[in-house]
Amino acid sequence: AIRPRKDARAVITGDAALPLGEFVLTAQVLAGGRMKLLVNGQQVAAGSAGELLTDTPAEGLQVGKDTGAAVGEYRAPSEYTGTIKRVHIKLGE
Repeated sequence: AIRPRKDARAVITGDAALPLGEFVLTAQVLAGGRMKLLVNGQQVAAGSAGELLTDTPAEGLQVGKDTGAAVGEYRAPSEYTGTIKRVHIKLGE
């Protein structure tokens, strides 16, 4: 989930369960507010966030832990208890 503005939230979810063991999760935020979620290179969900980042975000990027306002269907603060081996951020398509 992403929160592009304080008053908005964009959530995309897939129907399939995540695989057991190691996997690569890719979240893409593309031109025009398009979003894609991929597991091991296979698209599992897509959606639109509409207009993205029209102002400075209230909170910075957080990976594996949400210490502020929840951006998904969970209570914050929330922490992922598994292992995240690598995070790669790429601008552009």
